[in-house]
Parts: sequence; C-alpha cells; structure tokens
Amino acid sequence: MTLRVILVDDHRLFRECVRSLLEREPGIDVAGEAADGRDALELVRCVRPHVVLMEVMMPGVNGIDATRIIRREHPGVAVLGFSARQETACVVGMLKAGASGYFLKRLATSAELGRAIRAAADGEIYFGPNIPQIIVTQYFWRLPEEVAAGSPGLNPKERQMLAMIASGKSSKEISFDLGLSLRAVEVQRTRIMKKLSLFSVAELTKYALREGLATL
Repeated sequence: MTLRVILVDDHRLFRECVRSLLEREPGIDVAGEAADGRDALELVRCVRPHVVLMEVMMPGVNGIDATRIIRREHPGVAVLGFSARQETACVVGMLKAGASGYFLKRLATSAELGRAIRAAADGEIYFGPNIPQIIVTQYFWRLPEEVAAGSPGLNPKERQMLAMIASGKSSKEISFDLGLSLRAVEVQRTRIMKKLSLFSVAELTKYALREGLATL
C-alpha cells in the first residue's frame, strides 16, 4: 500500500527538500503541501492522507491547533511533529494535541522520515533520537484521570506485551518475538486497551512508564 503524506511548513524551499527526500522512499507518496495550518485542514479534507508532517510554529493557524482539529475530525489520520523547535511547550503541545510523535528537522534523513511515517501509519508512536528524554518523560507522566485513579490489573503476558509496545516495537516485531500471528498481537493489544480504558499507543506507553514496565 502506498502511504499518502502531506507536508505542512511555511518555508517552500524546505518543503521541496523534504519532498525530494521522500521520493527516495518506496511506498510513500507526497500527496500535497500546505504553508500553514488553515491550508493543511482543507488539504486533509480533500486528500485524506495517511500521515501529515506538521511544523509547529507557523503564521495563522499553528501546528498544534491544526493537529488538534485534524485528530478530532479525522481520527484515522496520523500527525507527526516535524520541527526545528525543541522547546518543551512545542513538543508537549503537539503530543497533547494528538500527534503520533515528534522529531527535529536538523538531523532528519530520508531513512528516518520513512521510519517515522510508516510507524505513524501503523498506529505506533515515533520520537527522533535527538528529542530530550526529559521532555518526553514529562509528557508521558500526564496520565488520564481514570488511569491515575486505578485500573484493572494485567496478567503477565499482557504486561510483557505492554512493555514491548512501550519500548517502541511495532506489531510485526512483537509478533516475531512472541511467536504470535499479527492478528493475535492486534487482538491482545485491543484487549489491553479496553481493560485499561486507554485508546492509543501513546496512552499505553504512558501507563507502562508510570507502572515501571518500560523506561525511556
């Protein structure tokens, strides 16, 4: 399957550079570009991409607000924060808005872009290696109230899978490591989510960190 990607950045030259990088990645198609959050919203409605690469700081509707609207109106569209800004407010703001990860422009390569896009399209989360651990940790410790107030316990197999999910492993990797079918992994992940009343891989990862099942 070819993944449709939208680039959102207020610098045209940068968008052209990113498009050039992604053209080297098989199975990824840049389906459109936008210079600000408002244009991005219209483009998402028309193109229905799998993944949006979103700059944070832009004139008009910024990346955080655009991400929040996209995730509310199109929950099947993943958004990745892709910015030169690494301040806590930018990273945490994007994650709170529903982004599937965050990485910085200055060290991005075509291979890294490809990994990030495929992870997001698979429902995983992706953080570039240069995102300060303290920023991610601060975000992950903000758990939903229903989880903080207590949740049903997990059996050993579920805790093992949760730890693997939180470590950043994809469903395919977990399937291989545990000797399970991909379908079995997805079913068990859904069961864990229902048991904990959590609704995304990001929230599962928060829970795992809080319970000491995983570390950054």
